[in-house]
Amino acid sequence: MERSGQRSNGLSPTGQAGEGLRASPLGTLEQALREQLLRGAQYQQLSAPQLYYRQADAPDRVTLVLSGLARVFMMSAQGRQITVRYAHRGDLLGVAALLAGPPPASVQALTDCELLHLDAAFLRELAGREASVALLLAEETARQLYGVLAVLAGQAFGSVRQRLAWHLLELAAEQPEASPFTVPGSQQELADAVGSVREVVARTLQDWRASGVVATGPGGVQILDPAALHRELGRQGET
Repeated sequence: MERSGQRSNGLSPTGQAGEGLRASPLGTLEQALREQLLRGAQYQQLSAPQLYYRQADAPDRVTLVLSGLARVFMMSAQGRQITVRYAHRGDLLGVAALLAGPPPASVQALTDCELLHLDAAFLRELAGREASVALLLAEETARQLYGVLAVLAGQAFGSVRQRLAWHLLELAAEQPEASPFTVPGSQQELADAVGSVREVVARTLQDWRASGVVATGPGGVQILDPAALHRELGRQGET
């Protein structure tokens, strides 16, 4: 396995890769097939908020997230952004691109990420001769599709408050244990993530500050009452 970037934990890239592969959808494959996938794989660190790739410019490889959190987002011609998926530890990026080509989406690290790049050409060849691999990739593509549909439904039908609450809770769950309820980022970055504008996000955060739900500062948004924020997801009829 080739290496790119620096390690940030006690595991070697090889050990990290094997453990990550077992925790991913590919972990259900026979050990011999997993070992084949690791041959020629590349290990990389990606620092937040670095872009992994821009839309229509995706590399010809499937990427396994070993650690960290990344977001998959689309951008309009006017520069508006909408997040369509979050990739956590054990998630795969680029599966659909194996057959359909580069997606109209970009990927950005929200926290520092460790990635394992699998050779797409080899994976396609393996799927062509191993029915279990082909079925697994089809199932993973369907799972990701349903996940994106659920996110888009929330973005289309949910209020800004609901979308922002969901986004904050999602990101807070990925923060280090030392600050489990703090979400870094500016109001503009939050607006981009939920498909809104900074002014609307600022008003929502102001309401939540007044209610004691969150606190804001230069470091980001601190969630003081996660239960109250979660209740926002079930509220109807508010923007």
